[in-house]
Amino acid sequence: LYNKPLITRCGHEWFRNALRDKKFGLSKIVLYFFGYIFELVIYTFSNKIIISSITDKNFINKLFPINNKKIFLIRNYIDTSIFNPENNFSNSKERKKSILYIGRIINRKNIDLIINSLSHTNYKLFIIGDGPEKDRLISLSKKLKVKIEFLGIFSNDSLPKIINQFPLFILPSFYENSPKTLLEAMSCGRAIISTNVDGINELIKHNNNGLLFDINEK
Repeated sequence: LYNKPLITRCGHEWFRNALRDKKFGLSKIVLYFFGYIFELVIYTFSNKIIISSITDKNFINKLFPINNKKIFLIRNYIDTSIFNPENNFSNSKERKKSILYIGRIINRKNIDLIINSLSHTNYKLFIIGDGPEKDRLISLSKKLKVKIEFLGIFSNDSLPKIINQFPLFILPSFYENSPKTLLEAMSCGRAIISTNVDGINELIKHNNNGLLFDINEK
């Protein structure tokens, strides 16, 4: 409109995520039609498209008839001057037997898996974040007698000191794009456990810089 170059930057591919989140039905058909048209217009008129994961880049290449040469893979960034290993996690019994999760409390994050896995153990789950699944997860943790504590929401610049209090970070999502919380925990030198799914296995190599497990395993 203004005869200026247009750069589209996607921290995640919205249309791809929406299709994976929506159950089949009329709403998904409507989403498929209008969502596709919406992104097609954006990508067509963009001079450059910046995407943060290989699988999202491949999705755009496969689904949209646009020039592949204008799509660039640039990962989400982490300020390593803030997120770095301080090695100051507590030596208390509680922190040694603790696991940290950071993110939205929604179905696709698969937090149920953590709670089910911690049943009959002495480990405690700490959660930073909020979302519609919170009350249900509280009920589930009480039913399975799993120790869980919701810490709330914090500003990004306060997260490093919190992350460095925990020896272990877990991200059990059904899928991801290029998760910043995972990158932040890695940058802080925490031990990582995560699912072997798109977006995560581009960053974590099993038995190298973390542990990956298949989605059907506990």
